[in-house]
Order: sequence, then C-alpha cells, then structure tokens
Amino acid sequence: MTDQNIFREVHIKLINHLIKIGISNKKVLDVLSLIPRHLFVEPALQKRAYDDDALPIG
Repeated sequence: MTDQNIFREVHIKLINHLIKIGISNKKVLDVLSLIPRHLFVEPALQKRAYDDDALPIG
C-alpha cells in the first residue's frame, strides 16, 4: 500500500470520527475532507497528520 493510500484511509477515518463525536456541519466536513493535512506537517509527523490532535505545522 502506498503512502497516498494510507493517508486517504486515515483521512476518511478522521472524518468518520468527527461525525461520530458530533461534528455535523456539512461545510466543515467538506472542507476537512479536501485538506491534505499530511502536507502541512514535518515529514516525521506525517503519520500523525490525521489524528484528532494538535500538531506543529511547518
């Protein structure tokens, strides 16, 4: 499995998690589904880019 596929999988899991915890605004969910979060963090943190947690951006 490529990194892109892994990122896509965890990205979908994040969106599903947010829905489960009560985020229901369609505009928010749509925007979050478009943002490639792994591109905004240091390479060492990319595996955690889709965690529901704050990370330093760089």
